[in-house]
Amino acid sequence: MIYIGTTEKFYRLEQIIMDNYKVSSLNLIAKTATSLLSFLSPQPRKYLIFVGWGNNGAQGLALAQMIVEKNVGNNVKVVFCAPKLDFLAHQTPVNKHWTNLIAQQDKIATCYLDNNEYQEWITECEEIIDCIFGLGFEGNMAKKLQELITDINKSNKPILACDIPSGIINDEQKTPSVAIKASRTVTFFIYKTAFINYQIIPFLGKITLTTLDFEQEKINEFCNQIIDNKIFIVDNVKITPRPLVTNKGNYGKLMLFGSNNDYLNAGTIAANMAIQAGAGHLTWVIPQELRTYLVNTVLEMTYCDANDRSKILDLLEKVINVVIFGPGTGRTERTLNLLKLVLDNYEGRIVIDADGINVLTPELLRKLKNRGIITPHPQEFARLINKPLEVVLSDRVALAQELASKYKIIVVLKGYQTIITDGEVTYINSTGNPYMATPGMGDALTGLIASLCGQGYNNLTASYLAVYLHGFCGDLVAQTKKPVLATDVVNKIGNVIAQLINSNY
Repeated sequence: MIYIGTTEKFYRLEQIIMDNYKVSSLNLIAKTATSLLSFLSPQPRKYLIFVGWGNNGAQGLALAQMIVEKNVGNNVKVVFCAPKLDFLAHQTPVNKHWTNLIAQQDKIATCYLDNNEYQEWITECEEIIDCIFGLGFEGNMAKKLQELITDINKSNKPILACDIPSGIINDEQKTPSVAIKASRTVTFFIYKTAFINYQIIPFLGKITLTTLDFEQEKINEFCNQIIDNKIFIVDNVKITPRPLVTNKGNYGKLMLFGSNNDYLNAGTIAANMAIQAGAGHLTWVIPQELRTYLVNTVLEMTYCDANDRSKILDLLEKVINVVIFGPGTGRTERTLNLLKLVLDNYEGRIVIDADGINVLTPELLRKLKNRGIITPHPQEFARLINKPLEVVLSDRVALAQELASKYKIIVVLKGYQTIITDGEVTYINSTGNPYMATPGMGDALTGLIASLCGQGYNNLTASYLAVYLHGFCGDLVAQTKKPVLATDVVNKIGNVIAQLINSNY
């Protein structure tokens, strides 16, 4: 897990690291530059580095020095992003140190912002590195610098941002007026709060976190001392292997309420995922008239006639320990009545998706206390809490936490960086890609969450594990196939689980 922190928390963490490892600011900047170097092309390129007068700029200056020393670039130019007199007057000590070293290096061309030579350099370069502000930006930007950033963004050159793209105020929940639009952001130690803001995400490109060779576990120990927001990025997971002596009854007795004439195979996808991910037993409740069409779509399961109320209630009372409700049931009175029947006659865990969410009322939400998981996409969530979609997208974490806390449920708010929360602890997923935006993908996720619940994971853990694994499968498929279909993810899940078990144990 990776912590998420404000600018103030990051600076405190940085100081703790320097104190504990006896590392000076100069040495830390050198380590940062060494790390940045590893993200550059192995082939010599023409690099243009834009630096400010703070420590972020010092990292860029140190990087320029290393590019030349390691012979990684065949042409390195540095632009000091202020008029010369202003820049020299505001430099931090470490920035001044690296500026002096650069001045002795005849292989690095430099200019200040009061020299328009940099405009030609933008055209000539092959890659741009942004080390202007970093986390030090507080909102004031000279007009000349705004024009420069606009020119950089228009260049269509690859842009690597150091820590955070310049122009973004880390702790403000709003779109920057002018900011670097990076192809990649290399950040240090923790995720920054801006990185989970939908308005800012388009400026970040691919986010890569580096610990500068300090142990992640040790950094997390330091974070635990100073960061108390209980929001984490899920960057890896572990799956518990099965014991030698076991049986299928130990891995969940699931019941699925899914599919109607209009969404015939929504239940098929959820059921297949649950089975492929390891559920021990699954009973699918469907109308008898649909059984003919669906009977061979999931071979490893049993069926129950949706009209056989007595059998359904008997299974719910005596056998079932996880219910899947909603994939493809339709937004109808029948769906609402069926959900009421389940919640009034079953006390176990339940995962609700799609039309199951669409028929939820405050009364039904209260019946999910300490056992329910809901998996809305943003539009479903907006309807559920009666707020505009734009409001949901601008404040996803807080709104998901609020609903989860109010009803004591798990909320899985789907989308890029899916949010998983019980209202107290919040996980932000790091896997998945835009090519997974295809029909049935949510049904697959619902089946996976329920499967993991049945296998003994608590609701919160099962949810964040499932979201991570679901996205990880999609990322693997996307390496060779785009778009990614729900069935692709279903077919990949067993391999991914095996890979995780085999690598961890």
